[in-house]
Amino acid sequence: MSISYGALAGLIAAVAFLILVLFTLPLIVRATKTMKKVDSTMDSVNIAVDDLTKQTAVLMKQSEDLLEKMLYTVEKLPKWNGHLYNW
Repeated sequence: MSISYGALAGLIAAVAFLILVLFTLPLIVRATKTMKKVDSTMDSVNIAVDDLTKQTAVLMKQSEDLLEKMLYTVEKLPKWNGHLYNW
């Protein structure tokens, strides 16, 4: 049985590709597991960031209300020549 050089080269390439796939398959599986862990971690981080955003919005609104009250109070204080009367 004789095999041509081209067929032999094709067989060698197919075996090399099979070996490559067999060696890279565990790496792909590990990378997939790692990506699933990263995804679950990012879900919890996104929830935490969402909570922080809501808390920050509440604090900003409270700060805005306090600043408006302060400015209203300062406007009512007695003034002399446009300046606050502080003595």
